[in-house]
Amino acid sequence: MYVQTVDFKSLHASENFVDSLRSTGFSVVKNHPVSPDLICDTFREWEKFFAGTEKHAYTFDPCVQAGYFPFKSENAKGYTVKDLKEFYHYYTWHGLPDGLSQNTVHLYEILEEVACTFLGWIEENTPQDLRETFCMSLPDMARHSRNSLLRILHYPPLTENEEEGAIRAHAHEDINLITVFPAASTSGLQVRDLVGEWHDVQCEPGEVVINAGDMLQMLTRRYYSLPGWVKTLAFRRRLQ
Repeated sequence: MYVQTVDFKSLHASENFVDSLRSTGFSVVKNHPVSPDLICDTFREWEKFFAGTEKHAYTFDPCVQAGYFPFKSENAKGYTVKDLKEFYHYYTWHGLPDGLSQNTVHLYEILEEVACTFLGWIEENTPQDLRETFCMSLPDMARHSRNSLLRILHYPPLTENEEEGAIRAHAHEDINLITVFPAASTSGLQVRDLVGEWHDVQCEPGEVVINAGDMLQMLTRRYYSLPGWVKTLAFRRRLQ
């Protein structure tokens, strides 16, 4: 098992993308339309946000799950130990913290368009009998959806006093159609294969990672089944 890196501009991009998604649940895409400069500029703005204390003024509203989620707010299903991360949920209807530019909005918009392209690839390579069961096209399910979000993740430096068993993100599946995320600023992403072995996902700066979610699996009657789970072990050696 291995996650394929697909060239967005290749003549066989859609077939290679879907082949990787079906065999591993993941794909890495290069030469895509998302500007690396936009990604870097957006990362820098959020780095400053997470470094400040004002972030707590934007703590999430439990009723809508939007806003800032403090360090160790979340644990994966089946785990009691909290993940070592903090994050912000941006929705188009919720807005951004004061002091941030429109870079996040622009990044969200281009990621949404790219996600719709990927969903189009998935639909094109899905058997006709399954496509006929869809209530609408896959791209239309995601385009301009109020339920789509941009999750900005931050992994603060570790202290060497972390709780036993704590990692950045425990093994989990995503619940959505697909997740699209730019390569992180450090390594650590892993996926699990059918026999339970974990594999590092190789992803270079500027590339994007895509993984299939539970909704896609259910919608396609497990044609896009999820052979593996994902976890993040950033700075793994310091946790051992």
